Amino acid sequence: WFGTTWGGLPFLASCILSGMYFSYLGPRVVRVLGSVEKISEGLNSYASLLERVETESFQCEPLKNLRKKLETEGTPASEEIRKLAKWVKKLEDGNRNVILFPFARLMFWSTHLAMAIEGWRERNGEAVLGWIDTLAEFETLSSLAAHAYSNPDNVFPEFEPKEAILEGVSLGHPLMDRKTCVRNSIRLTQETPLVIISGSNMSGKSTYMRTVGTNTVLALIGATVHASQFRVSPFRIAASIQIRDSLQEGISKFYQEILRVREMIDLSHEEGPLLFFIDEIFQGTNSHDRRIAAQSIMKKLVREGAMGLISTHDLALTQIAEHLLPPGKNFHFEDRMEGDKMIFDYTMKEGVIEKGNALNLLRSIGLEIEEG
Repeated sequence: WFGTTWGGLPFLASCILSGMYFSYLGPRVVRVLGSVEKISEGLNSYASLLERVETESFQCEPLKNLRKKLETEGTPASEEIRKLAKWVKKLEDGNRNVILFPFARLMFWSTHLAMAIEGWRERNGEAVLGWIDTLAEFETLSSLAAHAYSNPDNVFPEFEPKEAILEGVSLGHPLMDRKTCVRNSIRLTQETPLVIISGSNMSGKSTYMRTVGTNTVLALIGATVHASQFRVSPFRIAASIQIRDSLQEGISKFYQEILRVREMIDLSHEEGPLLFFIDEIFQGTNSHDRRIAAQSIMKKLVREGAMGLISTHDLALTQIAEHLLPPGKNFHFEDRMEGDKMIFDYTMKEGVIEKGNALNLLRSIGLEIEEG
């Protein structure tokens, strides 16, 4: 009995020590392993992306300097990520394999891997976010380069950091077919801060606004623009286009619009020039209130140095341009009738539209309209 008892002591002692060891390290091991559960495939994908950048032969210094950020003490980021992926894969295999699982438990396989992973975190943890940011920057630059390559007729914008200006010559919408796209120009300066666009239905007012806005956004992120010339200042952009009501929030379309306009007013007080777009301004109210409200809002925005475009069917609003200081400018889109067919040329012209086309549109679909 004595021999048997003493012979079992090493095993008993081992169990006790193992239990103490696990109770001490267990919570930390669980925390570490929980943070890397089922991510080996994602890590390998990141490693492949990093390696693609690391092995690329860049010619310009900014890209070379950017690539240097993907190193830690001379070791490439992809190599470090693959080390972590290898340990996570071993952990996943040990937990899934029925044969290896008991031995992995006896040998504290998870604990050893957790210690290795924690050591990796201490060495590289602070650098990981930098690697991801650098990779994201390369991806962004690659997307911009692909956009320029795919659109060889585009031009790079010119930036004007001092005075607020937006000037585009022969602007086209970047998503429209090049063969059918009709190009128009835009010029907003501190002397002419507002363009009011009137015009008939379906004549191109909203598309023109989107054309100017989309090309401006492309220019500000460093992309090429669909124009023959484009000059722009570092604008902040605000838009009220395709406003919708909300049944969930109990907000009407008109109320959504005035909330958006309220945001524009607030933005105009902040530092830096504001560029705004308002399509069919205050369409949800009567002509009298619309004219008073629109004129007041435009005065506030222009007074704060903002520039922008508004479109309208209400010809009374075109008078706002001459009441501003500095004054705005009126442009319009129009259609013409050829027999019983309505023709649009989508070309913007100076001045105010002289006639609408709503009655002609109604008649074109077979509705008889009596006048008088």
